[in-house]
Amino acid sequence: MPKGDKYVGLTSYLKQCGEDSITLSFSEIEAKIGDTLPPSADKYAAFWSNTRTHSVAFGWLDADYRTEDLNLKNKQITFKKQK
Repeated sequence: MPKGDKYVGLTSYLKQCGEDSITLSFSEIEAKIGDTLPPSADKYAAFWSNTRTHSVAFGWLDADYRTEDLNLKNKQITFKKQK
């Protein structure tokens, strides 16, 4: 599987949403990708870093978003449109 393919549903959603900023729960992200996030998503902030060395980041970086305001306790992440 090419990098990021698992997360194509998230990419598509972000490309179509048109919002400057959007907060999603981890379960909403799982619904969009049609799969579960790996256990590291709940434990490590690094999973959500804005780097192309992580396949999950392709999902938002290719849609011109960056992650902000990670809340591991509430399992939420905010995506902000890059300008």
